[in-house]
Amino acid sequence: MPVYVRYIDLNGCKNSYCIPEKPNGYALFMLLDYRLLTSDTAEQLIETFVKKGYTVFSSNLLLAEWGSKKAVKHAEHLIQLLLRQETINERIFLCAEGTGALIAQQLFHKEAIQIRAATFIQPFLSLQDCLHAYNKDELALKRFKKEMRSQYDLTQLNSASLKPIDERLFPPYTLPVLHFTENEIAEDEENKELLSEQSRIFSEMSCFYQAFIARDR
Repeated sequence: MPVYVRYIDLNGCKNSYCIPEKPNGYALFMLLDYRLLTSDTAEQLIETFVKKGYTVFSSNLLLAEWGSKKAVKHAEHLIQLLLRQETINERIFLCAEGTGALIAQQLFHKEAIQIRAATFIQPFLSLQDCLHAYNKDELALKRFKKEMRSQYDLTQLNSASLKPIDERLFPPYTLPVLHFTENEIAEDEENKELLSEQSRIFSEMSCFYQAFIARDR
């Protein structure tokens, strides 16, 4: 368990980070949108890495942002603030879920931010991916269109209008990223099996990050 949780009010948004009892010197930025993971699962994920010594931090700005410039700039400021306040390695780890991957991919190309490696959980890798997913739900699609008009000033929302935005915001990257797909963390009828699957994913994430830490030793 963390020694304490620190809350930061930045740009009018609530942000927090957990300080472990025995820090390992590394930070993990969680970009979770809670559309896919439950809040309980997210808490278990955060606790897992805090127990392993990571300083884990997150923000509530993600909802309804869809990888906007505002969200990326906020994430950048939060990372820089953490690096100034805490004694941690400046090369951080990322874990992005759902639409969090829209922000993560843009952070990969920020010169002021050093990212060592990242994991993606059921990620949306483009705005076209989001449109395709929400086309299946009329209510969700209506909300998505409204939020896209707000964030990107789009009057027409289709693959053709989103493609040039995707190409501009999400260029190719070479950073190591471990992906977990929808099928890998889909809920199972047996809760015991679901918990086992979550534990496996948490373990694979930990091993993935640890491999990069080992290179520093």
